[in-house]
Amino acid sequence: MAAKLPTFRIFGRSCTGPSLRSSFQTAQVSWRSFASSAPRGTRAQVKPTSRPAPQTSPTHTKVPTGSVGRLALKVAREGEVVLFRAPSHRTYIISAYGLSAFCFAYALFNSYDVFTDSKIERPMWQKGLFGGICITMSAMGTLFIVRTGHLVRNIKAVKTGVNQTKIQFAVRRMIPFTKPYQLEVLPSQVSIARRLVVSEDSRQRFENDSKKIGSADEPQPSFLKAPVKGLSTGLWKMFMSMRQIFTGEDFILLSVEGQHQSLRVDSNGFVSDDFLALGNPVQYRQ
Repeated sequence: MAAKLPTFRIFGRSCTGPSLRSSFQTAQVSWRSFASSAPRGTRAQVKPTSRPAPQTSPTHTKVPTGSVGRLALKVAREGEVVLFRAPSHRTYIISAYGLSAFCFAYALFNSYDVFTDSKIERPMWQKGLFGGICITMSAMGTLFIVRTGHLVRNIKAVKTGVNQTKIQFAVRRMIPFTKPYQLEVLPSQVSIARRLVVSEDSRQRFENDSKKIGSADEPQPSFLKAPVKGLSTGLWKMFMSMRQIFTGEDFILLSVEGQHQSLRVDSNGFVSDDFLALGNPVQYRQ
């Protein structure tokens, strides 16, 4: 994985933005203002007695109207706005395939040794126990392969031919060496299924991880010039990837209408301020 900072630390800054600590302090205010803002001009013009009935459709209440309007104006000016760009998932994919291969190899070897080519006569309870272990390892291997799919490569806001703003997703397929497939939906069809929970403990952990693997702004020396540091950084990235594979942490889940599976957004990637049009992906916990 790329050595990028988590979402709640880079959310309020661009590539040339302010310092990390100041962005973390100002980002919380912007999230609250986006979540609670509403058009003020329409309140003064509409009478209380003739106030229109609230919309009951759930697809129109997932995203604040003001943030979508600002995003639509920006897309109309620029034509395309990048909302999210994922980091490199090379270490994550290699670790997931390696763990999956180990699980399947363990299950096949033990099933063949116990049930087919058994030189020692084992009681039925031992065969049942080894059979359960083989089934569990096969299920874990399948789970590791499944977790390599539905990874969002990038999210863009684009303008269609009818002057309508749509959200475009580039999603990685589960099959390796294939091109990611594209999804284009309306902003109202996207909702956040699982947010990134931020606490003081998790913030300290992210800071420690960033110190060990280095910041994304710092130039990384080549492996030939600093082999010991490169090996240490590579092993730590692999450990972090395995931790993500087992726990699923640092991933934000997005639900899209018409899709059975949730899209997984890696919080270590680049996130723009315009991502708030889809909702607040961070939940603070004291």
